Amino acid sequence: MVDVRDAYFQLDPFTNIPAPTDEGSGTLRFFGENRESVSISKSRYNKGWILNAYGKSVLEEISDKQVICSGTTMGDQVAIESYLRAMINQFDTTKCKSKGCDQGFHNYLYHKDVLNGAYGISSLILYDQGEGNVNNLGAMREKPLTEWGVFDKEKGLVLNSDGTSSPVVHQFDRDGDLNQFVNKKRDTFVRHWNAKKI
Repeated sequence: MVDVRDAYFQLDPFTNIPAPTDEGSGTLRFFGENRESVSISKSRYNKGWILNAYGKSVLEEISDKQVICSGTTMGDQVAIESYLRAMINQFDTTKCKSKGCDQGFHNYLYHKDVLNGAYGISSLILYDQGEGNVNNLGAMREKPLTEWGVFDKEKGLVLNSDGTSSPVVHQFDRDGDLNQFVNKKRDTFVRHWNAKKI
């Protein structure tokens, strides 16, 4: 599951993801935001979502934890179904209706170990920013992605920490150079597509 507006694929999103082996349970994969740039306590948005949904005591417990992006989640079908039931339960329990509360729920489920041992989830993997199949870039705004070494402008590639291409790029529009690159590529594709239809 991935946000549509601000994401694109550089490779097959399931590159190096093993096929499920057990239909009764599966793996759930979460993708973090840059630890150096943000934590729950450093982000007024993430801090607000936790506070609104769960109150001050929970915020204090997890305030220094890594922000995990709810806009990108991957997993085997049975694990995803279990995750979605847990997310709906958080809506029903907290009654939080603030825009973005889903990210508060997502972080609560992980940091409070709610999903460990849940039916259908045999393992839960959290990838740091730049280490998994999804590269979340939104928190890295204090300097251009080229300075972070994440965006190779010459090749037009977003890179993981090990220098390989990130299969899925998320939150590309937070960086001026990358946003311009993606918009230009999209415009070229649309022009080409329209020309083929004529």
